[in-house]
Amino acid sequence: MATIIIVLAIILVLGSMMWVLPSPREKRQMQLRRKAMSLGVSVQLAKIDDPDYPGEQRRCSAYRLANRADRKPSIKGLVFRRDPAVSDGNWQLRKSTLAPRSGEADNLTVLLDRLPADCFAVEVVSPAVSVYWHEQGEESDVDTIFSVLQAIQEQ
Repeated sequence: MATIIIVLAIILVLGSMMWVLPSPREKRQMQLRRKAMSLGVSVQLAKIDDPDYPGEQRRCSAYRLANRADRKPSIKGLVFRRDPAVSDGNWQLRKSTLAPRSGEADNLTVLLDRLPADCFAVEVVSPAVSVYWHEQGEESDVDTIFSVLQAIQEQ
């Protein structure tokens, strides 16, 4: 009887330890976030209104690069990648307070097309440039996001 109790106690302790350990997906997300933070990009969990499905919100990670104090962005607003099931899948400007000039708009489109497929929104405001991402990519995608964030800042 004592042996059964000891075995059950060990199983209970090991089961609790396994429950606390991160899953492979969570480990990958931690690697992506560590990589981003090493580049100077802050990562925050966010909810953002879904333009394709009004009233619904998407949960995602916001990868943010703070703007320098001496630089104010010439483009401000929120740009969404439309859901291909609902539309043509192109980027669409939403909530813009300052529309880009024609040359800037073309350059911005080229930059946005470089982002990974699961990046669905980019927000440019005075404090920071943000990319909203579902984090289903690799570490090389973090480098791409960082370079796009920097390029948008320089516009």
